[in-house]
Amino acid sequence: ERERLGALAVPTEAPFGDVDPVGAEHPADRADPTGTVLLMLNDDVPGVIGTVGGVLGAHGINIAEWRLGRNSERSEALSFINLDAHPPSDLVDELRALKPVNKAVIVEL
Repeated sequence: ERERLGALAVPTEAPFGDVDPVGAEHPADRADPTGTVLLMLNDDVPGVIGTVGGVLGAHGINIAEWRLGRNSERSEALSFINLDAHPPSDLVDELRALKPVNKAVIVEL
């Protein structure tokens, strides 16, 4: 049995709650809810994907898959990013310090 929890359709024992306060189109509906996942909410501005990818790459973290959706006003985006390895906590802090990033959290599914 599955239920919609926030922006992610997961088994009813989801490890996190409402991750999509802006009502973005739900990229997680099409994503692979397994392994190490970076959930990120950011301002929908040019350069975010390249900047975040550069930070991950600088730490040797490979992106397995990146799903992104944005709200109807095109002001915020929600990303569901499958990673090949668990990133160090300082990497997540570095992402959170980026001006367009409003929230970033790592979950293990």
